[in-house]
Amino acid sequence: MAKNSSHKSVIAALWLCNLFSPMLGSGINAMLPAIGTDLDAAALSLSMTLVLYSLGNVIFNVLGGRFGDLWGMRRVLLASLLLYLVSAVLVGAAQSIVFLLFLRFMQGVTSAVISCCCTAIGISITAPEKRGRILGILLSAVYLGLTLGPVLGGATATAIGWRWFFLLMLVPGLAAWIVLKLRLEGHECTACGESMDWLGAFLLTAGLSLFALGIGIPGRPAISAGMSLAGIVLTYVFIAQQKKTRWPIVDLSLFGKAEGFGLGLAAMLINYGSTMGLVFFFSLYLQLVHGLSPFWAGVALMAQSLVQCVLSPVCGRLADTFGAEKVSSLGMTTCGVSILCMAALGRETPVAIFYVLLVLLGAGMAMFAAPNMSATLKNVEKSRIAVASGICGSMRTLGALLSTVMASLSVSVYLGGEAAGPETIPQFLNAMRSCMIVFGILNLSGLSISLRRLRYAGNKPADTRPGDDASHTG
Repeated sequence: MAKNSSHKSVIAALWLCNLFSPMLGSGINAMLPAIGTDLDAAALSLSMTLVLYSLGNVIFNVLGGRFGDLWGMRRVLLASLLLYLVSAVLVGAAQSIVFLLFLRFMQGVTSAVISCCCTAIGISITAPEKRGRILGILLSAVYLGLTLGPVLGGATATAIGWRWFFLLMLVPGLAAWIVLKLRLEGHECTACGESMDWLGAFLLTAGLSLFALGIGIPGRPAISAGMSLAGIVLTYVFIAQQKKTRWPIVDLSLFGKAEGFGLGLAAMLINYGSTMGLVFFFSLYLQLVHGLSPFWAGVALMAQSLVQCVLSPVCGRLADTFGAEKVSSLGMTTCGVSILCMAALGRETPVAIFYVLLVLLGAGMAMFAAPNMSATLKNVEKSRIAVASGICGSMRTLGALLSTVMASLSVSVYLGGEAAGPETIPQFLNAMRSCMIVFGILNLSGLSISLRRLRYAGNKPADTRPGDDASHTG
C-alpha cells in the first residue's frame, strides 16, 4: 500500500499511464496514410492495426485482472508498462506491416492490463468516500489522451515522421514507471497458492476473438454470422466451465454477492453501445454536409473529449457527495436526450447547434463514466476489485465495438454500397437519423437499469465491511 506521503505521486503516475496509452491508441489514426506509404501496406492491413488493438483490449481486460490477483497488481502493472514501452520502440523501428500488426495486438493486450491495474490500484489506495473523485481524475487522462492523440500524431508524422510519435511516448511512460517502482508499495497477490485456469483463458480468448472479428467483417454476412455465433457458443462454454473449475478466471458469484454489479455492467454496455459509434456519423456529417476538411472536422470533434476531460473530476466529486447512482443516471439521461436531439440534424441546421449538442453529449458522458464505475464497483470485495475492473473494461470496449458496427452497417444499408459523397447526402442523413433514434431510445431504456441500483445506494462499500483490514489514504 502506498504511504500517505506518496499518495499524490502514485496517483499522478497512474494518471500518466491512463494518458499515454489512449494517446498512442488514437494517435495512429492520423498516421495510417504515412504508415501505409512507408511500409507499402494495403488499406485492409492498415484497418487491421485498429481491429487487432481493440481485440487485444477486449480479451485481456478480464485476463489482466486475474493476472493481478495471482502475481500482484504492482508487479503486473510494472511488467505490462515496460512491455508496452518496448512495443512502442519496436513499432517505431518496424520494417514490415506484419510485424507492426503483431505489435499493435501486443499494445492492445498491455494497455488493457495497464488500465485494469490502474483502476484497481487507484481504488484500493483511496478512501471509499473519495473513490468517485479518483476515478474521475483517472478518466480525465483517458479523454485527454484520446483528444491529443490524433492531433499530436498527425503533427509528428508531418514534421519529423510517424515513427517518432511512438518513440516520444517513452518520456511519460518511463517517468510513470520510475515513480510507481519507487513509490508504490504492497499490492501483492490476493490469490496466492491458486493457479491460472488456462483452459478458461483459451475459451475466453477464442470466444471473444471470434465474436469481435465476426461482427467486424464487412460485406460477408454468412462468414460474419458464423464466426459471431461460434464466438457466442464458446463464450457460453467458458461461463459453464467457470462454474465448475476450482480457480476460475471470473468468479461468477460476483454477480450475486456484489449488489448492483451486474446492473452497472448492463448500464455500461448500453450507454457505451449507444454513444461510441456516433463519432463515425459526426465526422461524415461535418465533412459532407458542412464542408469541413478532415483536419478541421477532427479539431471540431475534440470538443466532446475536452468537455469529458474537464468535467470528469468534477462529476467524480459530485458522485461522492450526492451518490454515484444518481449522478450516473442523470448522465445517462443527458446522453439519451442529446442523441435524440441529434436525430433532427439536417442540411439547414446551423453548425453551432451541432456543437451545442456535442458539448451536451460530452457532459452526459462525464456524468456517467466515473460515477457509474464507482457505483458498479461499490460493493465488490477488495480481493475481487482487479477482476471486476477488468470486466468493466471489457464491457466498455465491447459496447464501443457494437456501436461502431451498428453505425457502419446503417450507412451501408442506406447508401447501398455507394461511396459517401455530395450526391448521397440525403441517404446519409436518413441513415444517421435512423441510427440516432435507435441509439437514443436504447440509451433511455437503459435508464431503468441504472435507476434500479438506487436500492443499493445505502449499502456500505466492501472496504468498510467488518473484517476488512485494508487501510486507505487520500
